Amino acid sequence: GGRSRTGRLFPAKFGLLKMCVDSQRRGLPKPLAFVPVYLGYEIVLEGSSYLSELRGADKKKESVFDVLLSLKLIRKKYGEMHVTFGAPLQLDRWLAQNDHAAADEATTLQHLGDDLMLAINRQASANPINLVASVMLTKDNQVMSEDQLLDQLHCHQQLIGTLHGSEHLTDPNASPAELIQSAETLNWLDRESQSYGDVFSIQPVNAVMLTWYRNNILHLLALPSLIACLLINRRGGMKTDRLQNTIALVYPYIANELSASVPAATTKALNSMLQLELLRQEAGVTLPAAQNSAQRMQLVLLSKLVSETLERMFIVLSLVHHGNYRRDALCTRSQAVAQQMARLHGINAPEFFDQGLLDRFIDTLLANRHLTTDEDGVLISNATIAETLHLARTVIDDRVRFTLNPWLKALTQGRAINNQD
Repeated sequence: GGRSRTGRLFPAKFGLLKMCVDSQRRGLPKPLAFVPVYLGYEIVLEGSSYLSELRGADKKKESVFDVLLSLKLIRKKYGEMHVTFGAPLQLDRWLAQNDHAAADEATTLQHLGDDLMLAINRQASANPINLVASVMLTKDNQVMSEDQLLDQLHCHQQLIGTLHGSEHLTDPNASPAELIQSAETLNWLDRESQSYGDVFSIQPVNAVMLTWYRNNILHLLALPSLIACLLINRRGGMKTDRLQNTIALVYPYIANELSASVPAATTKALNSMLQLELLRQEAGVTLPAAQNSAQRMQLVLLSKLVSETLERMFIVLSLVHHGNYRRDALCTRSQAVAQQMARLHGINAPEFFDQGLLDRFIDTLLANRHLTTDEDGVLISNATIAETLHLARTVIDDRVRFTLNPWLKALTQGRAINNQD
């Protein structure tokens, strides 16, 4: 599948997979295996072209002339590249174990492709630029004091190491200060010396590019970030069993988008966050860190990692719950609302209104039967969506609601879309 220009894994493409499965079923003298390979960069050579494409330009076809032009780039610093190999997936064994022989071909290819993408992301390794991006982009203005940056980098390192293992850090022994130094050396970070201490910032053009590096490892921090989102605005916390049930409902949609493993290691994540004092537990209730503590601010920043993903999903759920949409019309309208929201509120993440992600989310809702269609092809939402929207009151930012309200008001007054578009 490769990676999109936003840094996330594409869903697998089925052409090569189909040929491999067909050959396997016809009988091969030797076993056929896929080897998952994860490539981690500190600077991507095609960064400038990625940036123009993220802003809406068409992807440029490669040519021999481009290779000659790129020779002048070899004197630039590009940091380190890390290559990680996973255990081979042997196709004959996979087909036997998953028992998809009797299923339709599309289902077999879909499951095989999903397993391969998961296998690639299981080899992910967070380098200094991934980690710095995961922290700096949690601030709306991308400006952070040195102390705060050091603390949040340490928090992310600890969460990744505890939840996934130290092998998912390119240098498990690197201190947060060394991570910052690496990002400065490669000109990702700007340091300003002030009387009250050093301050770090990133230039606007770098902020957009750094979303690519953050998204490479977002799946490693998605679960604790979701937990932070669910609890950060709840002073009274949530009963732990209800929290776990909510995670079980919401996290699979995030995991599907990020090619992450499901079911979630919820207990492990909660224990890790308790050890870091990001959370507290009292009498069966899980609470966020105390209001004025340093850990409370860490929890706030951690929640920002998946907050925009939840906001995009909230847009889709709100529109389909209040209106009468066919599938394509829902995707088009959701994208229009998300584009307006991004423009009005300065959301720099290009994936916020990515049509492919909206399509994938709607398809997953349909596959899970949270959405169904009537005889006219109009989508019908179930009680779970209504319950999720009710829960979102303490999760979704008020600015999202404010921007969305006129669209919902138009639907309820009968001035909705023409679904024949």
